[in-house]
Amino acid sequence: MKMRSVTPALRVFRQTWWTFVLAGLLGVGLLAQSKAQLARQALERGEYKRAEALYRSLAHSAPSSAELLNNLGVALHYQGKSSEAIRVFENALRLKEMPASLALLGLNYCKLRDYDRAAGILRRAKRYFADTAVLSILGPCYLDVEPLDALLVYQELVDRRASPADENLTYLARASVRASKHFLALLEKAPRNEDYIHAIEQARQNSSPDAYAAVALALKNAPYLRPGMSIAEMASLLPQRANDAALLYILGVVCGEQAMQAFLLCEKQYPDSVPVRRLRAEMLASQGRYDEAVAVYRSLADLPRPAPGLHHDLAMLYRKTGEWDKALGEFQQQQRVQPDDERAAVGISESLLRLGRFAELRQHLKPIAAAPSPPEWALLDLSSAEQELGNLDGATYCLQVAARQDPASQTVHYRLSRLYSLAGRQELAAQEARTFQKLKQSQVGAGSK
Repeated sequence: MKMRSVTPALRVFRQTWWTFVLAGLLGVGLLAQSKAQLARQALERGEYKRAEALYRSLAHSAPSSAELLNNLGVALHYQGKSSEAIRVFENALRLKEMPASLALLGLNYCKLRDYDRAAGILRRAKRYFADTAVLSILGPCYLDVEPLDALLVYQELVDRRASPADENLTYLARASVRASKHFLALLEKAPRNEDYIHAIEQARQNSSPDAYAAVALALKNAPYLRPGMSIAEMASLLPQRANDAALLYILGVVCGEQAMQAFLLCEKQYPDSVPVRRLRAEMLASQGRYDEAVAVYRSLADLPRPAPGLHHDLAMLYRKTGEWDKALGEFQQQQRVQPDDERAAVGISESLLRLGRFAELRQHLKPIAAAPSPPEWALLDLSSAEQELGNLDGATYCLQVAARQDPASQTVHYRLSRLYSLAGRQELAAQEARTFQKLKQSQVGAGSK
């Protein structure tokens, strides 16, 4: 695989990145050092399959080396083998807590849309926020799970002038938009919100930036607020004032203003940048201008060296609009471009499920489910396909395998309870229902700590 030419700033970023993610050759014996050096060189050159093979061999010889497992996980991550990478990073973290393993574990949970598990990793990762590499890796994951945290992460990356600057600025714009929507949604449910809601509605109806019309009132009603407070300072007040309409209103409009400023800065400083053009497509889609958004993605795909993941982005746009046939086509195209990209396999599975093409879904998933440790998403979707095709035993077996692999999965136990009930096996159904309730209560208890 040839590496693309890079700018000096991006070259420095990559050097820093690899220093961070490659845990080094600690714990490797003298006889294995030459192989370890070859593995490291393969990773740095983008020869990920070769690096995977070398690190598998090294990890087999030194199974207690967290560093070697981390590097094997990196090789799997860059091929898009997220489920395998997750298992490897989890094993590495059992041996030793390493920021690189933790960050990449969280990112791969998010790539597979396993946001519940990702949330726990994101909370743990906050202890490493001084490390720019951790922020760079986990930023997209925070964007999917915690928009306010994502805003703070990308503001920090922009302030630190971290590379790639254009991409970080586009993510700051995205995070600011999502945070603004989040706070305004909370505002709609907050008590004594009428004046603030009126100011927002007036701004929307008039297509004007006068959402600030109620700021003076908010400052009067909330004396703890003061002009010029940063978003981070206001966010620190949320745990004690989560239902305060004045605070939610100010955060909503300030985040919205920051989103607009970040986008305008993107357009000014990096007008032809691929990340900025992708952001432009997302904004068009958010306005319901889907044909224009698709045209932008198509133009990016026609570049001499198109960025990876464009077909996935386009598929996700069609997914959002419920055009599952088109989404399926784009996910399949993404799989042809990057055969090991598990996100494409997940997207194909979901599209076939939504389209009711259960026989094709079973055919798609059987090879994935036959692996020694099949991913949970594949077992869940294959169970659905088998159930729709009238094979309750096959559907149940898939969930039983999933339960053995992850006894703490609420989804699996809930689904098993439903299937056992359909099959008339009420004692087993009740047992699975009890397990589900116990897991659910333990999660609520853990979240309140």
